[in-house]
Amino acid sequence: MQDFNAIQFLISLLSPEHFLNHLLFNTCPSIRNKTSISQPLSQIISQPEFEDTSVLQHILILIYNALTEMRLVGDLGDPDTYFMKRQRIHMQICQYIDRSIYVRRMLEMRRVSLESHNPLSYDIIYNIMLFHIPYTTKTPNYDDLESISPKYFNPGSPYYYLNTSEDTQYALNTVLSCYKTEVPHFELPDVINLRNEFEGLDAFMFSDTFLDFIIECFVKWHKTPDRWQKDSPLLILFILLILCFILRLSKDRTVCESYREIMIDFFGIHRKLQNRSLFDILQRDVSNFPNPLVAAMCKRPLSLSHLGKRNTQNQ
Repeated sequence: MQDFNAIQFLISLLSPEHFLNHLLFNTCPSIRNKTSISQPLSQIISQPEFEDTSVLQHILILIYNALTEMRLVGDLGDPDTYFMKRQRIHMQICQYIDRSIYVRRMLEMRRVSLESHNPLSYDIIYNIMLFHIPYTTKTPNYDDLESISPKYFNPGSPYYYLNTSEDTQYALNTVLSCYKTEVPHFELPDVINLRNEFEGLDAFMFSDTFLDFIIECFVKWHKTPDRWQKDSPLLILFILLILCFILRLSKDRTVCESYREIMIDFFGIHRKLQNRSLFDILQRDVSNFPNPLVAAMCKRPLSLSHLGKRNTQNQ
């Protein structure tokens, strides 16, 4: 959680290139002996370490969570209740409900991060928001808990991927198992307006620098089809999540026209994509990907593709 908040501050305060350079150097320290942080982003990402898609997926997971975690940066009436709802979903989707000791420890860890003049009030909120149990003076029965709604079994739901590497893989396997049985429809997180102090997050998302970084990540993944079935799908999953989020923001959050123009150019034909567009590649190549989770997610940006085109009524 603290990592995501720190990244939110850095995105808001630094230029997109400076932020990405610093993130790359901190995520992959081995490049420090090969290049300088003052070098252009294109030169840094050309280092052989970034041919490993697991490094890039780690970077995109950090960025995606920082862009979508709204407790600190969002214009929310009740950020603490919002935060606890997210924690409930995270713990349930990872099946921590069966480990009562872990759940209680997590509650204590989260409790110290919240400020309250009446600590008892958070006992009430935790019971209601985390366990859907009305507050009573008796000890709640933690074994009788409401199961999580199927709609949250998708990669865009508000739970974190980076608590531990084991959590990440477990959550991914849980989501994948649901898509194999065709349970959910892929849903996106809600779009929440930003507080004025963090409007730099939008400037970052709609910057040429960040969008070009997304293209670089996509090219590194797409150019090696033989690895699609062997490697983790997380890199392409988070590329798709970010694309969907940007398209949704252009419609549901007030963004300036210059941002919209940059986005539309980004979704057009690219030299790095051999004069094709991302939408064309998703439609023709990736939509037939054997992983059912990736195949389902490819449909979502395509359903939003009208938002990334000119002379089209955005609705």
